Amino acid sequence: MTDKPDLSQTVHDLKLARDGDDEAAKRLWERYYEKIVPAVRIRLGAKLRSKVETMDIVQNVFLEAINSADKKEFKSEGHFRSWISHMVENRIRKTARDFSRQKRDINKERQLLDTHGQVRSDRPDLSRRPISILEEFDDLERMEKAMELMPRSTRELLVMRFFDELSFAEIGERTERTEDAARKAVNRAVALLGQKMD
Repeated sequence: MTDKPDLSQTVHDLKLARDGDDEAAKRLWERYYEKIVPAVRIRLGAKLRSKVETMDIVQNVFLEAINSADKKEFKSEGHFRSWISHMVENRIRKTARDFSRQKRDINKERQLLDTHGQVRSDRPDLSRRPISILEEFDDLERMEKAMELMPRSTRELLVMRFFDELSFAEIGERTERTEDAARKAVNRAVALLGQKMD
């Protein structure tokens, strides 16, 4: 498991990557993608996941972050993750609008298939650096299905806490709660997730 990301190193690598340093871009990718990929999958939902390559969204968000980070000042690692999270949400909303604009009924379309006619999975190998909530519940696919049964606001609490790794204070700020209320809301969300997965 890697150490918790250091904001100053992240900002430094963002600047280097923007200037074309491939090694810096690789460091950023290795530091963050295993947190962002599950968050993107959960936010996409089952219908869009069957039509959209998760890694396409993740890679586009990385490129956007590299190209626009110089216009931002980050107060903390949580602030940086929150900024990334907003980009993910915006990219997913745009993707959903694009499908809607093309008047596609996602419910009626076939899932992406691989060359063997099997449903294609863009799930990465998460075994190298386990995510805390995955360590507890041990199954991303079951977790995704359980989250589909939960209110969007509850899903978002879990994503903010366990994938974006925001503090309770930061979650409170984003959801207009006190820090203590945010902690209790996240704990209720984890309990609900456990019930849905049973």
